[in-house]
Amino acid sequence: MRAQRPEHSRAWKRDIQWGMRWGATTGIGLFIIVLIAVIAGINNKTPYGFSVYELAGFYIVGGLAGGLILGLMRPLASTLLGEACIGFVVFLPLAFMIVGRSRLERSSDLPGWLLALGACALLGPFYAISFRLVRKHYFKPE
Repeated sequence: MRAQRPEHSRAWKRDIQWGMRWGATTGIGLFIIVLIAVIAGINNKTPYGFSVYELAGFYIVGGLAGGLILGLMRPLASTLLGEACIGFVVFLPLAFMIVGRSRLERSSDLPGWLLALGACALLGPFYAISFRLVRKHYFKPE
């Protein structure tokens, strides 16, 4: 007689896989945008002191880390406030990687960690609301 896995463990596994797919897709999509910029001949250095290739790496790693967080926090996504909180937390890895590596902190009066938190506080809820509106208007269940 085989013991069955509890249903909640399968749900967590599905949520994490779903989040990782979203994160990988987002990271690769942003990488492709950076790659197009390089092919188009845009300057190889950003104003903040790292190359476009480093930025592409940040997007892929940040996308995967954000996807893992998204999958773990998916049960909170039933409300707009929950989605906004998820958006804030999902942006944390990418924001801290970019601010930690860039020269932005040295050229500003604000500490880097505060700039990263500010970016997350603005971008996370913005993307959560945007995705909710897109789902509501373009992906209606039939």
